[in-house]
Amino acid sequence: MKLRKFYSTLLAVVAIGIASPAFAEKVGVTFAGDDALESSISSALKADGHQIVDIASAARNVRLDSVAAASIGKSTGADIIVSGKKLGKVVILKVLSTKNDTVAGGTCPADDPGAAADQVKKIIADNKAKLTQ
Repeated sequence: MKLRKFYSTLLAVVAIGIASPAFAEKVGVTFAGDDALESSISSALKADGHQIVDIASAARNVRLDSVAAASIGKSTGADIIVSGKKLGKVVILKVLSTKNDTVAGGTCPADDPGAAADQVKKIIADNKAKLTQ
């Protein structure tokens, strides 16, 4: 009888784990001078189950490196920071962990906000283990 109850509890825990979002980290998004791109990426990450954290005031006029990311993480509760900047026809993306010195990045075309969101999701998925250690 106890064994049956144990297996029932274990099955319930596994089912909840499968049903919950795969990436539930708190993510802050900031883009210099491009609110539309910031909004697009935030919406895409939220749809994937991430909790979006407002880091605007903490990231204002700050050069984002691992030390700044740790400080922003402490003040806002963000686990991961996504930043970027348009340079001509390209968007430069940077994803930083607020828990360690991990930084990952990539580029995408500047004329497609969906491409930027997809690239950010790919960077986070490819580096999840390092970003959340």
